[in-house]
Amino acid sequence: KTFSCLFAGLIISNLGRCWTSSELCAEFSKVNLYSEMSQTRSLRSVAMNVLSSSVPEGPGLIVQRPFPTRTLDMVDPFLMIDEFGPIQLPPGKQFPDNWHPHRGFETMMYLLDGEFNYMDSVGNRGVTRKDGVQWMTAGSGIMHDAALTDDFRRNGGTQHCFQIWINLPASQKMVAPKSQDIDADQVPEHKFPGGLVRVVAGEAFGTKAKVTTYTPILALDFRLEPNASTHYELPRDFNALAYVYQGTGK
Repeated sequence: KTFSCLFAGLIISNLGRCWTSSELCAEFSKVNLYSEMSQTRSLRSVAMNVLSSSVPEGPGLIVQRPFPTRTLDMVDPFLMIDEFGPIQLPPGKQFPDNWHPHRGFETMMYLLDGEFNYMDSVGNRGVTRKDGVQWMTAGSGIMHDAALTDDFRRNGGTQHCFQIWINLPASQKMVAPKSQDIDADQVPEHKFPGGLVRVVAGEAFGTKAKVTTYTPILALDFRLEPNASTHYELPRDFNALAYVYQGTGK
């Protein structure tokens, strides 16, 4: 099986080249940026493969980061993508508190496995579980932290998640901070021959995600059976990349 996230978003700055495509294809552990589409509908080849780098993010916490790195600084409007895990954590495992500030962008935690508590300085509290989404708008400024739940610390288990930063347009960088907690059963799914897609953010296949965003983006989690394929047509003014987190493809 192949599991791949397709991230695409409206270009909101003059940084970087426009990468768009209607083809989902990737190789394991690589981020693939897609070349610009022509005026007619056609499949385009992968324009760039970017290998993730292992980056320490605290004691015992190593993430895989395709950008920002020396190879690639950003893919407008996406400022950063981190993948943590999959990793098996033993009972009693605990990460230190990590309250930290953000301002001027939004963050998305997409939890493929495990559990996290979320808390912030404006009073939001919540628990994100397997296949759920935690969306935070930093806007004018916020402090937040994510920690293992008490049950998870007591029992241990597998943790696997994405942390993604999305830029805010200049006119909306000072909006009021807020958070959104989306449970797994609130993430819509669209089935097709050979697989399904979870619409984590944006609107695709006639299905709209529950999470609301200031910057128009798509976050689609494609889960394909062996030898299956799929296509999706993206707007011309969207940058796009695919991140394969399990399996291989072409």
